[in-house]
Amino acid sequence: MSLIIVCGYGPAGRSCVEKLERETSNIVVVDKNREKLENLAHPYVVGDATKEDVLRKAGIEKAGILIATADSDVVNAFITLSAKSINPGIKVFTTAERLESVDKLYKAGADYVVPESSIGARELVDGALRYTGGSSRIYLGNGMELHAIRTAKAGNLRDIDISGVRVVAMRRDGKLVMGERYGRGDVLYVMGDGRQISIVRRMLEGK
Repeated sequence: MSLIIVCGYGPAGRSCVEKLERETSNIVVVDKNREKLENLAHPYVVGDATKEDVLRKAGIEKAGILIATADSDVVNAFITLSAKSINPGIKVFTTAERLESVDKLYKAGADYVVPESSIGARELVDGALRYTGGSSRIYLGNGMELHAIRTAKAGNLRDIDISGVRVVAMRRDGKLVMGERYGRGDVLYVMGDGRQISIVRRMLEGK
């Protein structure tokens, strides 16, 4: 398994590391507070994860996944921006303190954003581990799921809203885009319950 970097060693970060170490030892933790990290069995870097030089020390260039668990949506956005600027191919999983920050974090370049009110560290790590297996789905809890769906044809986002799901981001040719319409081959990140997702998936994939 490729290197996984966990940024932030507060309660959420600790929970992520505890679960990750059951699956892999290829983990590096980044936090500003040296005292939090001194007893870790894994490699760690003391510093500000929003800084590129700190991420480089953590091995960002060879990492496959970064999990950002800072207690600030702004900080998580800066961590995402810094990580993607060095390693555009890295997959960034991050939490959002506020639901209204979800869209902003996607625009910063995050691949999956989950509201803290809907998901714990266990589910966040499960999503990251499932992603390494090629899955495009994360369970958010409370019956909600987040899916990445590639479209088979063009259409209007307003038509999707009728199903009750929420489109939180749209990616085209590897870049996040905005607009009222999606094109063939775009990837839509949609959030809803299982029934709603099933309807939207049939609509988007043409199955």
